[in-house]
Amino acid sequence: MLSGISLGIKYLVLNIKEHEMKFSKMTLLEGYIGFSCLVLLGLTVFVIILLIFHTLLASKGLTSWEFISWRNITYLKLWPRKYGSPFTEGSTSGNLK
Repeated sequence: MLSGISLGIKYLVLNIKEHEMKFSKMTLLEGYIGFSCLVLLGLTVFVIILLIFHTLLASKGLTSWEFISWRNITYLKLWPRKYGSPFTEGSTSGNLK
């Protein structure tokens, strides 16, 4: 995604400098490439947010369903959130009463 964005921006910068065009005189191709770069940038931000969220989930040993529905899941209602999932190795499941 990042290489697509950088190649698109590089093409636009070189093409605008080469033809000494202004943004008001862009051709359809330059408009398409600029729009594609903006869409790719938005998707890249979304993917990075998902990567951070799922890294957090993996570090806590949770599924996304457990994370979102913690209070509604019957087997987790009494389990303190600070201990993470009761199914992860090394959890203190025997200490909860």
